[in-house]
Amino acid sequence: MLRLALISARKRLGTYVGAFLALAGAAVLVMAGGMLLQSALGNKAPVTRYAAAAAVVTGHQVVGPDHDVILGEPARIDATLAARLAAVPGVRAAIADDAVPARLGARDTLAHGWSSAQLAPYRLVSGRAPARPDEVVTSYPSRVGAHLRLTSTDATRTVTVVGVAHARAVSYGAPMVFVTDAEAARLAGHPGRVDAIGIIGAPDPAKLRAVAGDAACR
Repeated sequence: MLRLALISARKRLGTYVGAFLALAGAAVLVMAGGMLLQSALGNKAPVTRYAAAAAVVTGHQVVGPDHDVILGEPARIDATLAARLAAVPGVRAAIADDAVPARLGARDTLAHGWSSAQLAPYRLVSGRAPARPDEVVTSYPSRVGAHLRLTSTDATRTVTVVGVAHARAVSYGAPMVFVTDAEAARLAGHPGRVDAIGIIGAPDPAKLRAVAGDAACR
């Protein structure tokens, strides 16, 4: 039997070599895929946007009976939840946050309400906080007093840069602008709902999750 196998192998050497290489390549691909999957499941990118927050309350982005369906749109939560979370012992502030895609001048950015600046935390390095709908603070170097075109969910208009803010936990060049809280809510376009609520303080995690209810608390 062995002799027959050797004779057959000599006559069909190319076939055997090809099959071996195909199996070896498949094994390498499976191992590489497994390593990438393990890396993805075992590591999470640091949430520098909320570096100063003790917890962040959001909607559940992954749903389904097997928790395998990822929603394409942000799962927002009730804005009134912020007041209930603020009443939890140990919570110093519960700050609602919306991220609105925008373009300021030649730079693509995300617009946030000024109150959410403390979640990183961002602090003014020049100028002042926005007080009017046509005023912005940038998180990257800008000239205070500059008039720039802002394009977002609303019609393009001219706004004034009134301040520049910086956060140690976030890259200095992070493309972000801050507007008044009311303006951020208006631009977000989903009244009564917010993308997230950042918690500042040292609350009991169990009490925080109890108040958060169906929302995700991380």
